[in-house]
Amino acid sequence: MADAPTRTSIDDVTDDLLELVFLHVPSPTSLIRAAAVCKPWRRLIADARFLRRFHMLHRPAVAGYHFNKPRFCKWEKEIIYKPAFEPVASSTQLPAINARHFSLDFLSDNMTAEFIKPEIMDSRGSLLLMEFRGSNCNNLSHDFPGALVVCEPLTKRYAAIPRPWDFDASSCQYERSYLLDGGVADEAGDRIGMSNFRVLFELNRGNRAHATVFTAGGDMSSWSEKAIDDLLPVINYKRHVLGRAAGSWYFFNREHCSTTGVVLDGSTGEYSSFEMPNVDEDWSVHNKWNHRFYVTDDCDGKPCILSLVDTNLRVFTKRGGDNSDEWVLMNQVTLLETVLAQIGGRYEPDELELMNSCRYKLTLSMSTRATGFIILQLDPYESRFFSVDLKAMEVKLTKKCPGKIMYPSELPWPPALHTITDA
Repeated sequence: MADAPTRTSIDDVTDDLLELVFLHVPSPTSLIRAAAVCKPWRRLIADARFLRRFHMLHRPAVAGYHFNKPRFCKWEKEIIYKPAFEPVASSTQLPAINARHFSLDFLSDNMTAEFIKPEIMDSRGSLLLMEFRGSNCNNLSHDFPGALVVCEPLTKRYAAIPRPWDFDASSCQYERSYLLDGGVADEAGDRIGMSNFRVLFELNRGNRAHATVFTAGGDMSSWSEKAIDDLLPVINYKRHVLGRAAGSWYFFNREHCSTTGVVLDGSTGEYSSFEMPNVDEDWSVHNKWNHRFYVTDDCDGKPCILSLVDTNLRVFTKRGGDNSDEWVLMNQVTLLETVLAQIGGRYEPDELELMNSCRYKLTLSMSTRATGFIILQLDPYESRFFSVDLKAMEVKLTKKCPGKIMYPSELPWPPALHTITDA
């Protein structure tokens, strides 16, 4: 008599096979749910080797975007910023995010009353870099910020960054700060976290540009500095910050009609040069005060350069991916007809013709740069905003106008069982 077939269950699946299945889980949120099923699955998913492999295969989950919301302060007679957060739309891979878990109110409670001007300077992974300045210090000050903080909004942790020990305001000018990856990856494969980050300060010492780097390490924190005047002779008003993309910052010097830009790699902390896209116009068009080059992420998180002249928008991406140095035209659109269609009902035909004449030419200015889209403002007659999808090049009228740059905020890695959803 033949033996009855042996029944199998999920417990008979080997760890190697389970690991292959878990590596194809679409998001860290789904991975957390799998880890909650049983102790054996949790043990396998929590293993540092598995987390490193998963981290290499999947892009980090972006929970939303922090930005500096501008507002005019009557008594200060200047624009000041209020940090805000906008969660991403819910999807099958990421449930609805509760924005209050990413609030920065915990920083306000811990800052002294004299530091009332917060501003987000950079983001990387789940961390934010923020400056706090005093009420008597304007946004153009070259003195070191009253407080400089790296924080993780979800876990409410933060670390104050000291000023360089040899910073002397009489002979040194502070320009800007940036958040960099830590020197080495942790056991879960992450190179950025509250115990593993670096902050780069751009300084002018005399007539030379310097980069000073603070490396976090608790009691073992360290400083390093190097001159960067071979690429940035001096950091002043002639240098235009194009924006950030793929975790790096892009710059362009408006002097001498140069076609060479500079990029700061947010992973290595190194500066390098690159050639700007080839455009048809005279380069003096882009070297005026109303500069027209910008940088942001495309829909896939890759860097793209935007050229905006009057109502003509062009999008350039790298030929062959990140390893290429050549920027090629991917999309272009003339926004004039769309803009006139949106505002046409408010003006007579002869008025529209005058507004678009050479003397009173309609222009669009950059208001917001974000992943996969931008927001433009119509000048000089209207305070209307238009959202442009950088992939489909679709233009829509929008009422929302966040800050200049929307900084992505990722979920912390390795994933933890935080209550971040509305469910």
